[in-house]
Amino acid sequence: MGLVPAKCTQCGANIEVDETREAGICQYCGTAFITEKAICNYNVTVVNNNDFNGAVVNVNNSVDIDALINSARKELVLRNFENANIYLDEIRKNCEDGTQRISQLFSEIGVLQWAEEAWRDSELSLKTKTLMDELKTYDSQNIEVWLFILQTTRSNEEIKSVGDKILTLASECENAEYYKRKVYTYYIEMEFNDKRPYSSGHIMEEIPKDFIAANRDIQDLIVDSFRKNIIESSIYYVGYRERYADACSRLLPPEKNAQIQQLMQVKHKGCYIATCVYGSYDCREVWTLRRFRDTVLDATWFGRLFIKIYYQISPVLVERYRNKKWFRMFWKTILDRMVAKLNSRGLEDTEYFD
Repeated sequence: MGLVPAKCTQCGANIEVDETREAGICQYCGTAFITEKAICNYNVTVVNNNDFNGAVVNVNNSVDIDALINSARKELVLRNFENANIYLDEIRKNCEDGTQRISQLFSEIGVLQWAEEAWRDSELSLKTKTLMDELKTYDSQNIEVWLFILQTTRSNEEIKSVGDKILTLASECENAEYYKRKVYTYYIEMEFNDKRPYSSGHIMEEIPKDFIAANRDIQDLIVDSFRKNIIESSIYYVGYRERYADACSRLLPPEKNAQIQQLMQVKHKGCYIATCVYGSYDCREVWTLRRFRDTVLDATWFGRLFIKIYYQISPVLVERYRNKKWFRMFWKTILDRMVAKLNSRGLEDTEYFD
């Protein structure tokens, strides 16, 4: 191993480096450096026979950007992100179009595709977070990156923040309308997504009313989402209909608002906890329980009282605990036994319509 003199690019300390290695860590300040640049930083020659008065100082601080990009590429492919970041930082600092060249590099090797695959495989894994950090730090002007990040957000604050970033970038694009539609469509999808954290606000109210008024398909999406996720869903039935209906009415034109009010007249009998446990309103277990509700419980006054109380309490429990594994496991054990007993007594588990 041949050590050569060098100078730390951060603190300026004189150090010795292994010129066969591409990067290192300063023993004085702990900062990572590119070996070539540290050597160049040291390469100051003073001429004039030790007479410093009028000396000529030659400084060689040239940086081979292509070499840095190739080194960054190698580290990225190996998923050595900490090492890659050293090169990426140098590229940004020493190249006028560094941001564009990094974006091109990310596109060539498919960093965004890695992140999307990691997200599909395990959602919020450490691998996904690392890739997202890489993209947000070094490819922050790529609108496709932010469209992906938007898919990973759940709270209203995060959704709006990322959405605003996309809209800002889109304002400089020829196809700005396309990206605007993508953002606002996602707002509606997240508005009615029961897997994200509860919020008293409505992210779809961030959509400008004039945009909704000018796009009938957006109006239809709101109405259809309200029907599927509020009216026909057991999870959001009690206590949420009015709140969502009010939000929709503030956004929609009169003819579409009339459809919302018409949907509000639909009476829905949902197996709230059962639907949460089994993941569907239409499955064999829930068909059995719905038959039991309508053919057995509804036939007696105390059965009808039980149904009424259940419809008041169940949605509250589901809203609070639906994402808790223990809640679903606890009720699944009880319901599995109950369904098996009902089936053994002759209650069918075939498709059922209320």
